[in-house]
Amino acid sequence: MVGKRFIYIVFSVFFSFILILFSGCDVNFVKENTSFKVSTEGEKEITSLQSENKKTDTLRALWLSCYDMKKTTGYSKKEFEAFAKEVVNNAYLLGYNTIFFHIRPFGDAFYKSSLFPFSEFLTGTRGQDPGFDPLEIFIAQAKDKGIELHGWINPYRMSQSDDYNNLTEDELLRSWLNDKSGRAKAFGGRFYLDPGHPDCIDIVLKGVKEVLENYNIDGIHFDDYFYPTTSPEFDKDTYSTYTKNGGKLSLDDWRRANVNSLVASVYRLCGRYKKTFGISPSAHISLDKTDKNYNEAYADIALWIREEGFVNYIAPQLYFGYEYKTEEFKFNNLLNLWGNMPKEKNISVYIGIGAYKIDQPTAADGDEWKRQGKELVLRQISDCLDKGFDGYAVFSYEQAVKYNLNWLRP
Repeated sequence: MVGKRFIYIVFSVFFSFILILFSGCDVNFVKENTSFKVSTEGEKEITSLQSENKKTDTLRALWLSCYDMKKTTGYSKKEFEAFAKEVVNNAYLLGYNTIFFHIRPFGDAFYKSSLFPFSEFLTGTRGQDPGFDPLEIFIAQAKDKGIELHGWINPYRMSQSDDYNNLTEDELLRSWLNDKSGRAKAFGGRFYLDPGHPDCIDIVLKGVKEVLENYNIDGIHFDDYFYPTTSPEFDKDTYSTYTKNGGKLSLDDWRRANVNSLVASVYRLCGRYKKTFGISPSAHISLDKTDKNYNEAYADIALWIREEGFVNYIAPQLYFGYEYKTEEFKFNNLLNLWGNMPKEKNISVYIGIGAYKIDQPTAADGDEWKRQGKELVLRQISDCLDKGFDGYAVFSYEQAVKYNLNWLRP
């Protein structure tokens, strides 16, 4: 293993030298107006290596979150086009082949929707039309560079805060809060849909279908936000209705059944449009149903990767280092655990890498991320590929560009 890692490091240094030699410039990143840019010099050499690397079909993805896009004064069309071009070009030059673009983070939309208001990240005001279609712009840029663009959606989370006055006058969330039907509710400082209410399942599916019908996107992506709490109070009325109508499942099993139903429905819907569907859950997984995904988010990840009919891929967020204080959450232990999970042969497993920890380590992380920085991320990528995983995704775009995380392997 040490020998292989040494070879990869030597290769990375050699590759950087070749770029400098032939392009006549370095490949450092320059921060300008809160954005990062990569020099376009040396693109020919990177394109050649990218082409060779595609033969492995290894996913190399970046998460582009809504926070990467926030501009308090809002975007003009020209500014957003320049931003999209910069993002896609940076991803291309770094050797990434996929972007998970946050198109619906808080019940709002980065596209023209008949169901959800425009995102406040575009103009500074929720519901205000920016005068252009952000998703359409990103798709055009991605297609131009041969990069896949997947729409990242949070299905149940509907707002950044529980301030009712921030909602638009005509949006569905406001209407559902007003009618006291229990379809939408406040919890933990935000508004959420009730995953067990049929109308909520229906609106999530309609939202996914709207994107698939109107945009030439490559897939739909969910992250780890499902049920926001284990409290029985959250959905007591919906569960009571279920039991009064003859339902026999316990509250926990009923909640898991609700999430399973939604996930399976989205999978079928994406399949109908010949698009990919995947989920990026939190890192904790188990063979005996003791994990947090199963018992706190009510997401039966083990089922989704063991049986067909739920996802095309899973991308667990292994946002921990090798020296993390809790043994079971150390990166190598998590990697081994995910590698040993029973898996249906047609389902891929990609590893989510938490590059953001270089800038935002927690107390439990110690000084590992600060001490090793980029090299820690590259080591994690190397290890996940050595262990036979199907690829990786880096969170987030900002750190990938800032720290030049260009790990290309033919």
